Amino acid sequence: MRDDDGRLAQFSVDVREGVVRDIVFSASSCATLIAYCELVASEAVGLTPHEVESAVEPARVVALLNNIPPDKRAVSTLAVAAFFRALTAASQGDPR
Repeated sequence: MRDDDGRLAQFSVDVREGVVRDIVFSASSCATLIAYCELVASEAVGLTPHEVESAVEPARVVALLNNIPPDKRAVSTLAVAAFFRALTAASQGDPR
């Protein structure tokens, strides 16, 4: 996914037996976006897709990285949206 500023976040999620087993991501060279993507990935591994909904809730992601300046926190939306797009595809058996 890309945001309006051209930043890119992309995830690949491995869901097996109803559990998120592995997550790989790539992101534009924006330190804030990379930090949010890394946090999302680390929070979701080992959870069921249902459990991920609360673990990767946007406000929680922002709260966990509370050292991000307020004017850059909107980047979390891109990381979360890209992750959930990949999680949905993986849960439906799409290999993307």
